Amino acid sequence: MTHDDDGPPPGVARGTAHLRVFQPLAAFPDAVQARLIAGGHRTRAEVEAEAAERARRRLARPVADPFPEPGEDDLVRVLQDEHRSAFYCPDERGLRAEMAAAVLEETMLPRLHEAAIPPAARAMNRGRALVALEEEWGLVL
Repeated sequence: MTHDDDGPPPGVARGTAHLRVFQPLAAFPDAVQARLIAGGHRTRAEVEAEAAERARRRLARPVADPFPEPGEDDLVRVLQDEHRSAFYCPDERGLRAEMAAAVLEETMLPRLHEAAIPPAARAMNRGRALVALEEEWGLVL
């Protein structure tokens, strides 16, 4: 069986990989712990469905804005080991989107970057990310 090198072999779907780090609750600052507990009530299927819906809404906006909507809580994924100990992984979409925007800014032509990532939307997201880093994580930048 042969196939072209532009895609996966027949019958194999293109995939996306996600690196997620799950940690015990004690690894997070107090302000973050409360948010994780509050957001950890959904099943894995519910979290994945909500993540897909949020991505769809971001893509379907009339104005280019790849960042999470203001006030949108982080999704929380929770795993339990064989001893029923819980391990948490907050989505941190706003922070990850800001880091991706910074990398793109370094590699794209300025006018293309501004078209894909409007400066006003980025400034608003950056402000929210900085507040979270300072108030919740205790990091001063």
